[in-house]
Amino acid sequence: MDFSFIFFLFSFNVNAEEGKKIYYKDKIAVLTYHNVSPKPLTNLTITPERFEKDILTLKRRGFNFVSLQDTIACLEGRKRPPVNAILITFDDGLKGFYRYAFPILKKYNIPSVNFIVTSRITTKGKKDSFSMNEEEIREVYLSGLIEIDSHTHESHDYIYINESLKQGGKLAHRGYDPNAKRFERERDYEERIYYDLVKSREVIKNLLGKDSKVLCFPFGQYNEKVLEIAKGVGFEYFVTTERGFNKFNSKSKKIYRYPAGYGNIRIEDVIGEIIEKKK
Repeated sequence: MDFSFIFFLFSFNVNAEEGKKIYYKDKIAVLTYHNVSPKPLTNLTITPERFEKDILTLKRRGFNFVSLQDTIACLEGRKRPPVNAILITFDDGLKGFYRYAFPILKKYNIPSVNFIVTSRITTKGKKDSFSMNEEEIREVYLSGLIEIDSHTHESHDYIYINESLKQGGKLAHRGYDPNAKRFERERDYEERIYYDLVKSREVIKNLLGKDSKVLCFPFGQYNEKVLEIAKGVGFEYFVTTERGFNKFNSKSKKIYRYPAGYGNIRIEDVIGEIIEKKK
């Protein structure tokens, strides 16, 4: 008897049944990735093999990939998502995404979004850790699979935020100058945030001809003043690092995400967390 054939049939049936499971309805789980490279750049970088395995595991387990616009339509109650809906997001607009993640997304026809730091796209570095340049950003956007939105202009940095020289995100905090021993004035902070966000939208508009209406907070840090200013310059949706589902017709302006593309996180554990919190 050909036991290998029996094992194949058993595996096929198990995978087929697994792909039919409904874990949740009328909601979307959003996953966070940063970079893909054969080189172990940081804990936020995974290999191309690992990324492709993540995609194949999600497909085998019965998850259905949706776009950022599908997610917004879900939140607004205009479009019900498929069961087990998943959105893949990337932060930082890095060259490793262009070289390694983009070909995999094209191979499996999977939509995604990359939130770019617009002040960095003119850098000439060629390493995977550098930003995509203008031509690369245009190419991924014009593929029709990859959406591009803002990760601020030049607020994706840490600054001193108190006398103890604790550091925090530049977007979400008034800076502290240890030499002058004083904090950034509130008015100056608000103007800095305003012009940064205006510039980010302007760069994306000039580059791609689109109005960016989605802002991804650097390091997941924000405050009510940031939200107020961001809405005032034209942003309508805000991507966080807060865990949770994005629910149909919730009218939420925040998009919640689960961390996925980290060297110390397995996709099986991410799936487990999503299923466990399906309610």
